[in-house]
Amino acid sequence: MAMPSSVELNQAFGGKGSVSQTQDVAKSLIDEERSGRLMRSAQPQDNCRIGFNLVATFSSATGQGATVSDWLDFGTMRFLAEPCVTTGCMRLAQVGEPSLPADKTGYDPASFLTVPGDAMVLCYRTDDRGLINGAKVVLVALGSVPDGYQVQISVQFFGTAIRKG
Repeated sequence: MAMPSSVELNQAFGGKGSVSQTQDVAKSLIDEERSGRLMRSAQPQDNCRIGFNLVATFSSATGQGATVSDWLDFGTMRFLAEPCVTTGCMRLAQVGEPSLPADKTGYDPASFLTVPGDAMVLCYRTDDRGLINGAKVVLVALGSVPDGYQVQISVQFFGTAIRKG
């Protein structure tokens, strides 16, 4: 049996040639090894924090006073156990209301709709090692709100974590 020609070799590897196929595999193996090495050399640290500022827009389609966030990705941080969660909120100017000066002089709670918001963890996401690397939260309005009402809700996660380099 004769050796395959270069054209036959290229066609056997999807028209890219054998070198590109082996380079892709080698690169992914190197990246995987690096990721594991960085994770093995990382040390747990106490009092790690990651925070998110989420703008919640409420509508009758989402049950009027609740909406679910997308996955909040903790990036290079991996919590060893479920982190402690704290929340806070900030009022946002609503569509159609008169604008206020930067220092908010003239603000009257009776004239401007102000309903605070809060967040509650729905679930956590874990990686293949069982470390927590993300969360989904339910954003709620703490009162009745009209369609399109917006509030900025801050969510902070605290706990013992590993920072992957």
